[in-house]
Amino acid sequence: MRHVFKTYLISCFLLLATAANSTNASAILFHDWTSACAGSSCTYTNTSASGTINGSNTTPGFAGQSGSYGLPLGITTQMPLTDAFQVHGLAGLGNTITFDFLPGYDWGSGGELILGNIHNYFGYTVSAWDSSNAPIDVNSWSFLAEYDSTAPGSSGYFSTSNTTLTSVGLSTLFSVVDPLSDANLGQGGVVHLGGLLDVGRIELTLTTSSLGENSQQVDFVLFNVGTVPEPSTAMLLVTGFVGLAALGRKLAAPGNSFRHGSGKSVPGRYRQNPSP
Repeated sequence: MRHVFKTYLISCFLLLATAANSTNASAILFHDWTSACAGSSCTYTNTSASGTINGSNTTPGFAGQSGSYGLPLGITTQMPLTDAFQVHGLAGLGNTITFDFLPGYDWGSGGELILGNIHNYFGYTVSAWDSSNAPIDVNSWSFLAEYDSTAPGSSGYFSTSNTTLTSVGLSTLFSVVDPLSDANLGQGGVVHLGGLLDVGRIELTLTTSSLGENSQQVDFVLFNVGTVPEPSTAMLLVTGFVGLAALGRKLAAPGNSFRHGSGKSVPGRYRQNPSP
């Protein structure tokens, strides 16, 4: 019995190591949106283990765009997202989506954000406030990378150009200006930021669509936040491992017995050769 239990614990340890590696490869889960438009407003919601996000904007302006949008493997290994955003370059100019993170939203040791596929000559401003409604310096969030649409894992969109990040007070302007790319077909890559902490509200605004001559038609953009899933698989396995170890010590104690299906009890066999 001791050998069986020991083998089982070793198996759990190996499973834990495998799960930990898997978790490290995709520690951040980017949260998908459930979008709906009715009357003069559109809404976007997500509820996860981290908490609930409620987003909204007036119309005309942003609206949800369903589809299948794979993120670069350098960002995450999760399944493709199913909802993104579209906005008209003229009718939606100046429109803002406000995302409220309900009290207690868990950012862990730091959340992440992606904003991508910005139309050539368009610019979007991102502003943020903490849970006490104090402004956050978005420019302090860490720039991790920008991925073009040839990056492994990317699907459902394309890119031709780089995105420029410009400080505008405590906000950040994300824009694409590429005269070497088509004015109406050029798009930026997926910008990946980190270091989001205690965020209570984020606003995404289409600030400009005329950084260069273009037809100012509909733009399609990705915008999502990510947090560490809780509880993680690795943490659950750690808990199980500790519990099994405690159970093993308990069963190994003198006088313990095992009960078989017949209902009879037999003495515990862990200590058949006690020390004299």
